[in-house]
Amino acid sequence: MKKNLKYLIIATLLIVAVIIIWLIFNKVDNGKKEFSINDVSMSLKDETLASYTEATFILKNDNNIDMIYGDSYTIEVEKDGKWEKIDVKVDFNGIAYNLKAKSSKEITINWENTYGKLELGKYRLIKNISYEKEKDNYVNFSVNAEFILDED
Repeated sequence: MKKNLKYLIIATLLIVAVIIIWLIFNKVDNGKKEFSINDVSMSLKDETLASYTEATFILKNDNNIDMIYGDSYTIEVEKDGKWEKIDVKVDFNGIAYNLKAKSSKEITINWENTYGKLELGKYRLIKNISYEKEKDNYVNFSVNAEFILDED
């Protein structure tokens, strides 16, 4: 009887150990979405800054979850090594666009009607991004892309 109990305990411990090892090597979906802010980026598309009034940017989502972004954006200018928001009154449509997991999307921004023709200098365009962490609980963050307007 004691011998059978000993084998039963050893077998149970082995089964528990196998389950723990399997859980370590195979992530189990516990309802939480894996996310890294470093896996969402925005960059200026080459050869699209033809005028001082618009450019095309690439939003890239390397996460395993979808992101949401809208039409709104902000432009800042670098002055004396510090970023300053360009003060304008802006109204944007409240449209939400989906940026699928593991995808990228090109967006063309024409800032002429809002910011006018920008002067020579270093700028960055900032867009707000969101994702649903839990049902009806969204996390917001920003991405930006720098660009330089020069005489070339």
